[in-house]
Amino acid sequence: MVGELPLTIALPTFYLLISYPMMGYYSVPAALKTLVILLIGTLVGQSFGLLIGAVCEDLQRGITIAAIFTFFTQLFGGYLASCIPPWLTWAKYLSIVHYTFQDMNIVEFTHDNPINCSASNSRFRSCIGGQTTIDVNEILEESGCNLPLWANSAILIGFMIITRLLTYLVLRFLHRPK
Repeated sequence: MVGELPLTIALPTFYLLISYPMMGYYSVPAALKTLVILLIGTLVGQSFGLLIGAVCEDLQRGITIAAIFTFFTQLFGGYLASCIPPWLTWAKYLSIVHYTFQDMNIVEFTHDNPINCSASNSRFRSCIGGQTTIDVNEILEESGCNLPLWANSAILIGFMIITRLLTYLVLRFLHRPK
């Protein structure tokens, strides 16, 4: 884990340094908070990868399980599909992408310039009420942000601790040297 740490930190940092200005964002405090959230999300994803690698002795089985896990966590993350059937809404609480996406929404919409209402057909109450900008709370409510920044981050860190502990236990007790 320590040997991979420089690469685990460098790749998301370069990704954010390139993509953040390309999206039209230039707030340095928001970019730094986004970087911290991105690094936490990366470490949690790495933790799940380590757990899958520890549990699966067969490479093909591990790749398949990792692909299914990645698909699951992205599908219920909140940005690929917004019309999830009611009987599957519980699955978003198991998605690491969900909490990372919520944190990034909170950071970007609370630290950036206000978002203007559209000229017509706005679905936000503040625009219908005659305001020129959309209320931040309405945007966060629309995107499903129901937890504060600290709670989402705490859940992500909890995921990381639990999966790394499970990985240790699997390696310690399940795959003992013969």
